[in-house]
Amino acid sequence: MTDESQAQNQLHPCSVSQAKQVAFLGLSLTAIMASALFVLVYVNPKSSEYSYLPLLYSGASLALGFVFNRLSARAASTP
Repeated sequence: MTDESQAQNQLHPCSVSQAKQVAFLGLSLTAIMASALFVLVYVNPKSSEYSYLPLLYSGASLALGFVFNRLSARAASTP
């Protein structure tokens, strides 16, 4: 490899706003998947003791997913 191709392949550190954006996006996607999981638990419960609790958890996870998505968008828009 030449020095020029090595210089092009070097990793560049990310900024704090990029790191926040990626972290909030990951949390958002995780919360959305958790809400889907809780809906599936509600549809097919292993125990009748669960009653409406999975729907409550699903709603909370969905709300957190939305909040983390907005925080991710805000972090992406800041320089």
